[in-house]
Amino acid sequence: MNQSMEKVLSEQLLKAVTLAEEEEWLQNGHGVYEEIPDERSFFDATKKSAKVVCHFYLPTTERCKIVDKHLRKIAQKYMEIRFIYANAEKFPFLTTRLKIRVIPTIVVIINAKTVDYIRGFDDLGGIDEFKTETLEWRLSWTKVLEYDGPSYLRDSDMTVSKLTKEAKKKVRRSEDDNDDDW
Repeated sequence: MNQSMEKVLSEQLLKAVTLAEEEEWLQNGHGVYEEIPDERSFFDATKKSAKVVCHFYLPTTERCKIVDKHLRKIAQKYMEIRFIYANAEKFPFLTTRLKIRVIPTIVVIINAKTVDYIRGFDDLGGIDEFKTETLEWRLSWTKVLEYDGPSYLRDSDMTVSKLTKEAKKKVRRSEDDNDDDW
């Protein structure tokens, strides 16, 4: 067998494997943004899919609708990831176990292990009008997806995580903290 024939056969094999993988993903609910009805469904999703992004929401929270809009777009683009959402009120065990205190919270799960949380909009610029690409970029931090677009931090900015840590420090201890107050 010559090299060109081997190349054609290996390309065909790769296509067949890719198609089989995509078919399995579709059967497991990939490619769509789907609400899960109960905690058992959450665990089933994380067992069947290597990569899961779950949005914990409350139906009365406007910012959750913004996250929904962006995750619907992203779910169609990244077939290898299962995108689900769960009403936090209906998942008391999970919200306690995952320490979900801020709504919306996006949980990233890889190989049945929680690897990241996106709580609120701080990591997305702190504004309601962020771009879908900003959320893609933020999700790429954990390698759940590969994002090759622009970074959403300006060169003069510190990283979002540093900003978040500094804000937490300021809340705990203000500039004029001293023991003379008492």
